[in-house]
Amino acid sequence: LYVTGKIVQGYPDPYGADAITTIKYDDQGTALWLRTYREGLADGGVAVTVNEKGDLFVTGHSDWRDAMTLSYTPDGVLRWARRYDGPNHAVDLGYLISVTQDDRILVSGITNNGAGRSDVLVLAYDDAGNLLQDDVYDNPSHWWDGPSGHVLIGDALYLSGRTSTEQSWT
Repeated sequence: LYVTGKIVQGYPDPYGADAITTIKYDDQGTALWLRTYREGLADGGVAVTVNEKGDLFVTGHSDWRDAMTLSYTPDGVLRWARRYDGPNHAVDLGYLISVTQDDRILVSGITNNGAGRSDVLVLAYDDAGNLLQDDVYDNPSHWWDGPSGHVLIGDALYLSGRTSTEQSWT
């Protein structure tokens, strides 16, 4: 079992910083390892997945501004960390993460479309952490879009989520 989230480092110092925190537990609920990772002042883990080799992948955010994706070995050694700053250099957040059968890491989340609204963001990394693609969906009204779930069927990623116009959510 793996858990990710954030922990405030330096507490009770009011200037402590949030770090992405990931914990691996055994079947009895005993923590085997705990790792923190921080690049900014407000980092947090949101989702976690594991491949067939036992490598762990975490997504979330750094500084509530950039999407962050991490990879750990089964023993908790950091393999790589990638920070994604989208084309508008605004808010980019990783929400969901999956690994394909050929070890591509797929992250879905949001990116700011430059008008202060969010679009759907999909990132694909290879097993070494190289960015293979970054796709954005912006609905025709350029209003709010975001994923709420994704699932892999084979190596195809299917997203569910929300999209809106100025008057309604769908």
